[in-house]
Amino acid sequence: MRLRRMIQRTLKSKKFANTKEREAIPTSKAVFKNHPLYVIPSVLKNQEVLCPNAKKRMCGMFKGELVYKRSDASALTARKWLYDGRKVNQRELSKPAKIGKARKKPVPKGFQALESYGATTSDQADGLNLHDKDEDEGKNKLYGVWQTKKWSPPRVGPNDRIPEE
Repeated sequence: MRLRRMIQRTLKSKKFANTKEREAIPTSKAVFKNHPLYVIPSVLKNQEVLCPNAKKRMCGMFKGELVYKRSDASALTARKWLYDGRKVNQRELSKPAKIGKARKKPVPKGFQALESYGATTSDQADGLNLHDKDEDEGKNKLYGVWQTKKWSPPRVGPNDRIPEE
């Protein structure tokens, strides 16, 4: 009796999976936005990108755009890879999958001297070090899972020093 129910459940789940796989490609662009199986590049979110080998698994065409499986679209991350136990490959650091706009950092406010005292805005900016900007400031380098490798911290024995970074 119990075995029979278990067999029926597995048959139902296989049947459901087969019908889901045979689902037709949507006929409107709005449906592609949150569709569980298919995606077109024009409706990808800001921090999503297609995997490099997604073109090999193309599903069809929709109004001149290639249709891909949703599983080929992956979310990109900027800095949280170590929390997931992954690290960006050294050779991939110079080639991010996408460069996005970063949030603006608050401007440090210091003493604002009046111009009647003879202070110019450039003098004030020098005092606040506003001119020390990196070339990458204002940009987030986003990396995909395929650009990372599994990482774990080095083992520390009972008599070893704890590494500092």
